Amino acid sequence: MRAYTPITSNRMKGTLGVLIKLYLPKGDFPGGKLTTLLNDLAIGSYAETKGPIGEFQYKGFGNCIYKKKEYKVKHFLQIAGGSGITPPFQIIQEVHYLITSGKSTEEPTMDLFFGNRTEADILCKAQLDAMQKDIGEDKFRINYNLSTLPEVCAPNYSTGRLSASDLAKYVEGYKPGEMMILLCGPPPMVKMVIDWAIETGFGEEYCVAF
Repeated sequence: MRAYTPITSNRMKGTLGVLIKLYLPKGDFPGGKLTTLLNDLAIGSYAETKGPIGEFQYKGFGNCIYKKKEYKVKHFLQIAGGSGITPPFQIIQEVHYLITSGKSTEEPTMDLFFGNRTEADILCKAQLDAMQKDIGEDKFRINYNLSTLPEVCAPNYSTGRLSASDLAKYVEGYKPGEMMILLCGPPPMVKMVIDWAIETGFGEEYCVAF
C-alpha cells in the first residue's frame, strides 16, 4: 500500500487524478514496486483505494486544521522535492480557485521552493506557471531549484541545497503563528527544515510534513 495525494480538486466529482512518478528498473535497481505494477495495468483495469487520510486540511481564507487544531495564517511556505509536489499542488490549486473565482480576497500569499535534478524533471510546471500568472508573482513566488541548471535559465531558477539563510529570507516579515511551512520531499531536507524551525523559535507545530 502507498499513500498518494490527488492532484484533482475535490470539486471534480467522479474523477480522481493521481500523479505518480514511474521508477523503471535500471542496473541493480529493480524499479518501483508499485509504480511498475501500475504501469503494466491495462486501461480500464481496477485498483482499490481508500481515504482520504492525513492530518492537514485547508479550509480557505487562511484557515487550516492540523492535528485537530485550528490555525489562521497569512502565508504558506511550501517546500517540495520531485513527486513531493502533490500536497503543495493541492493547496496552491485551492488558493488559485478561491482567488480567480472571486470567492475570496483573503487568501494567504505563497512561496514554493521546488527541488529537482534537471529542468525536465519538474512536474506540473505548466500548471504551476499558469496559476502563478493568474494569482500574481507578488502573491505567489516560485523558486525552481535544480541540481543541474540549463544553459538558459529563467530568473526563478536556482541551484544549491536549501539553507538556513534561505529559510530566514522566506520567513522575513512574518511573526510565529502567521505562517505555515508545508513539506514533502527527501527526509534529510524535511528534517533540516523542522530542526531550523525548532532552533529559531518558529515552532515545529507550524511545520506540516506530508
